[in-house]
Amino acid sequence: MTNSLSVWYFRDVDDDDEPVAVYTAAALDALLDDVLANHQPHPTVVVADGRPTVGALGLPDHQLKFATDRESGTAALYLMDAQARRAWTTKSEPATATLWLDRDADVAFPSDSVVSLAQLREALHEFMRTAERPTCVQWQEFDVF
Repeated sequence: MTNSLSVWYFRDVDDDDEPVAVYTAAALDALLDDVLANHQPHPTVVVADGRPTVGALGLPDHQLKFATDRESGTAALYLMDAQARRAWTTKSEPATATLWLDRDADVAFPSDSVVSLAQLREALHEFMRTAERPTCVQWQEFDVF
């Protein structure tokens, strides 16, 4: 089963505040290439369409974010589950690259959450197929919700 994704990221167009809808694996690969080609001052935000919503505003029950560092070929992922009020980041060996979950709030990903761009791509494809936390990467609980 493949789910559609809504993705918010910075690109060289005027409608950066509108999500890009992704329906196919090829479109997801092209989007990731575009993310890597454009400077991302904030993490990319991904929502699996069709999942439950929460609260009076009908917000998604989850949010997957990722940051990348093209120079080192690395990334880090964050997944928030609003209903469970829990969050996770990817788990890895400590790395030297600093990736930002929220630059404005000065919140960096833990140094042991850095994965390769290939692992990021694999995790995004799994997320698109399952709409669940990817199992192809390791996760650790994170206290930033």
